[in-house]
Amino acid sequence: PIKQYLLFKEFEEQMAERKLPDIPDRFGGNYAAQAYFGVFKTVLPETLLQGEGFWVDLAFEIDQVVLRCLSEHSINLEQVEKDIRKQLLPMMFKICQANGSGMLQAKEIVERIVQIVRVGRANG
Repeated sequence: PIKQYLLFKEFEEQMAERKLPDIPDRFGGNYAAQAYFGVFKTVLPETLLQGEGFWVDLAFEIDQVVLRCLSEHSINLEQVEKDIRKQLLPMMFKICQANGSGMLQAKEIVERIVQIVRVGRANG
């Protein structure tokens, strides 16, 4: 029981610091980009085996798009979500298509990003 407790305690500390073995250290304190990268790992796990660099850069790029949408439509959350979808869906479709996926995966990624933005606004 003590060993299990110590393992769970260590895992809890890693979670609190957002340091997980599957997540690169390049994110620093940018938790939104880290969450977007997590979406890629969930929806397109086979493509991440080819290398994480592209996906980390994409997570930062998406973070910039989301921040721009938030600043342009900060009062109207519905418009923020609509603009995020409008900006990201074509980009994600091209990327998914180039990696052997399609519109279904692109839509899922974009909807998960919108959900992350909702949670972030509700908590922030």
